[in-house]
Amino acid sequence: MSKHVLCRIILFFILFLLLFIFYSIKIYPGIILNIETDTPIDINIFYDNKNASGYRFDDKNLTKTYNIDKGQANLQISVPRSGLNRLRIDFGSKPAKVVVHYILINKSPFSNYMLSGDNLIRYMSTTNDIKEVKLQGNTVEYHISGNDGFIAAEQDLLDNSNLYKTYTFIKYLPIFIVISLLIAVLDIILKSFRILVKKLTGRNYLFKIIYKPTNIKQFILLVISCLLLSLLIAYIIDGILLKLLYFIVNSLELETLSRYFAAGQTFSAIRMVFFFNIIFVVMLAVFIGIKKAIRYRYILALLLLILMTIGKFTGSSLGFYDGMLYGNTDNYTNSTLLGIPQGIRGDEWATEKPYYFAQVNGGEDLPYYNNKLMYRGGADMVIHGFAPVKDIIILTRPSLIGFLFLPVDNAFAFYWWFKLIALFMAAFEISRIISKKILYGLFGAFIFIFAPPMRWWLSQATIEMYFYAFFGITCLYYYFKYYNKRISILYLFGVFYFLMCYVMIMYPAAQVPFAYIMLPIIIWVIYNNLDKKPFTIKRIMFYLIVALPFILIIVRFFIMSGNAIDVVRNTIYPGIEREWIDMDIAYPLYQLVSPYTALIKHPNFLNSSLISQYYIFSMVLVPYVVYLTLKYGKKMILPASICFVTCILQLFTIMPEMKFINKITLLSMSYPDRIYAVCGVGYVLVLISLFPIMKNNITGISKNMSRIFAIIFWFVLLGLASNNKNTFNYFLSFQLGTVIFLLTVTIFAYMVYLLLLGKANTNKKYMIILCILYFVSTATIDPITYGTDSMFEKTTMQAIRNINKENNGEGRWMVSGSPTIGNLVAAQGVSRVSGTYYYPDIPMMEIIDPEHEYEKYWNQFAHIDMRLSTKETDINILQHQVTKKVAGLDRIVYINIETAKKLGIKYVFTNVGVPEELITRHQIEKLYKDTIDNWEIYEIK
Repeated sequence: MSKHVLCRIILFFILFLLLFIFYSIKIYPGIILNIETDTPIDINIFYDNKNASGYRFDDKNLTKTYNIDKGQANLQISVPRSGLNRLRIDFGSKPAKVVVHYILINKSPFSNYMLSGDNLIRYMSTTNDIKEVKLQGNTVEYHISGNDGFIAAEQDLLDNSNLYKTYTFIKYLPIFIVISLLIAVLDIILKSFRILVKKLTGRNYLFKIIYKPTNIKQFILLVISCLLLSLLIAYIIDGILLKLLYFIVNSLELETLSRYFAAGQTFSAIRMVFFFNIIFVVMLAVFIGIKKAIRYRYILALLLLILMTIGKFTGSSLGFYDGMLYGNTDNYTNSTLLGIPQGIRGDEWATEKPYYFAQVNGGEDLPYYNNKLMYRGGADMVIHGFAPVKDIIILTRPSLIGFLFLPVDNAFAFYWWFKLIALFMAAFEISRIISKKILYGLFGAFIFIFAPPMRWWLSQATIEMYFYAFFGITCLYYYFKYYNKRISILYLFGVFYFLMCYVMIMYPAAQVPFAYIMLPIIIWVIYNNLDKKPFTIKRIMFYLIVALPFILIIVRFFIMSGNAIDVVRNTIYPGIEREWIDMDIAYPLYQLVSPYTALIKHPNFLNSSLISQYYIFSMVLVPYVVYLTLKYGKKMILPASICFVTCILQLFTIMPEMKFINKITLLSMSYPDRIYAVCGVGYVLVLISLFPIMKNNITGISKNMSRIFAIIFWFVLLGLASNNKNTFNYFLSFQLGTVIFLLTVTIFAYMVYLLLLGKANTNKKYMIILCILYFVSTATIDPITYGTDSMFEKTTMQAIRNINKENNGEGRWMVSGSPTIGNLVAAQGVSRVSGTYYYPDIPMMEIIDPEHEYEKYWNQFAHIDMRLSTKETDINILQHQVTKKVAGLDRIVYINIETAKKLGIKYVFTNVGVPEELITRHQIEKLYKDTIDNWEIYEIK
């Protein structure tokens, strides 16, 4: 026997042994419950307590609650081996239809017991609040009727001779053998694959014409090949990979990732289409080659936008409503195909989007002033979340144009993907311009699209602000580059169009500091084109002529929205100036936490959106750029100038408030947290402009000095982070947190080492690690969402629409119990008096509070929850909403029946009830009570 064969045999047995050990450790005692439900329910498992006298189930032997969405789920539940003698399964407190496919009881890694069909009914014979049990083949259908539906066993597991015992290990044995064998001969497989590819690319004519088409027939063959290959890969991802990922993360007890991949246990054709769309476009780009892909990049981008729009796919967290309202109509389809709706992104799913749909469903044609959302005069919908309006002003928000002509679900998908694709394309353009390299253009696009601040704040206007600025500078660059007058004029129109869009973002807290970041790049572009004489009188006059239509659109906005702007300027919050709130000096250390907020758990000291940061340690980058600038002078002009401005802005975030300087620099409109987020963009642009010139012109410091500085950085970062309560306690709060903490510090230190070396290959390694870090940090933030049924196909929302239609939309709706649900009610197209107000409804509040006694509570951006009372008017703050920035955003407004009638309120939608006195006096009458959700509708007589 040869030495190589013996080595492979030894390797095979070692691998087999390791897999066996892993299996033995991870296949813990417990049960696997495969069920299907027609509505979201909560599952609890009581397991046997032999020491208890009489009843053998008690709360000391109870698993955690498992939240199950509508559809099929496969729960893996850990239960102590001693407790597997008997089980009780609680199906929650909501009426539902639950189909149990099987229950697998793992007594040991080597054997288990299967419960299904008739065996399941006989063994778990005790039922409660279950009106009907149906046997359908090997499945059992339970109709839960009350608040305490459960099934339970009355005899010990081993006493039941009818149970089917299986030997789990036997089915895994072939898998272990195949995996061990494949790894043992992996080098042979790879070598054979290389030979195969070489033969295909060198001799096979079919492969060559697919890879490099030269005519229309070959191009069609390319498209067909990409279609088939993309379908195959998408099927493998949805049918195999998602199940494998769920198995791995669930075995490792990674709760957040288990929840993320839970829906992937069952195959979804709709979800497969989502993966197909992305893979198909990427496959086309790969097959036609990098040069053609760059040349036709906007065609590829448009293709992806069309596919996603047709598919009704978004990354919205509107599926969070499924955890608030459980009753679904017969037409309901679960909106969340994969992932976890992010409740902390309430500005997206609970505040912003309901007003988009209120515009569409309100009966009018996307009005500028929506009369259903304010008591008198209508709500200015451009100020109110910049919702879509049928007006030329919509040109300043191109992502909303789909609402003008598309069905609402498709328009929503267009809105979502337009922002993402535009950000990627704009980031590529600006990165390629400042680096003069396609590779770094791609690096920049990837970093910005996956950066935590971008993804956590994706639904907000700040994302559009970035790509407007990037596209505007790109148009300026090409305006000077092209000598063809027609093309250059088009680019000039682009400059002023994107400048107009930037101005119309109306979020100066981010716009002002970001304008400073962009200023060095603008100056650099103009300086490099001084030979074109950009500031002659003739050119300036031409600029003004081109800018005129865009100026007129802005003027129209101020004319149309002037009153609303004045109201906003006179509010307590946001008001004309923002309060300057000092930033936590330890805030940069939270970069260590940011990679794990979507993977492992949310922090408890700040929400994940606020903690999201760019992975740039300025304490190293700034001195490094200063050193290189002193050494190489003019070669460093662009990265040095961007770094200088960014560094000055960062100093503003840690210095005490300087009112005079802040006012003259307009930074009084911003605050440290928002300025710091913008600084992250600046430092990314520094890196992208720096690395390409380090390839030939300049180099970093020596290898030994780089190692010394990296080691110093490691100790400093370790010391600071381990002594910061928030950072270190976050890692201590989950399993292996200390190991992950040390690994993260080490990765950052290694990146510092690569950065300081400053060579072409180390810079690429740095950017690759950075891209991987960004991708891992944010890939699981957005759920994969299909359509909007989670907002509209709810039994309560259907009841509201039906009642509203029967009464021709007369009368306003008051929501009691949740401002968030108040916004959802407004999205149905009814008239409302509660929910989120971007600016106060002064005519309404003057009826409620004529003496302005509570003005400090309502004269601001506020979430209003309105309730009927038999007492005098009162307004309270929900204390959990109180922050440093503002004394709470949630308001509870108590009004009496007379005030309600003055406001034109006809219906009350409530889950907190109404005063019984009003019912007995026949002043209000119950119209509807939901059978699943605790919401009722009352009519005011």
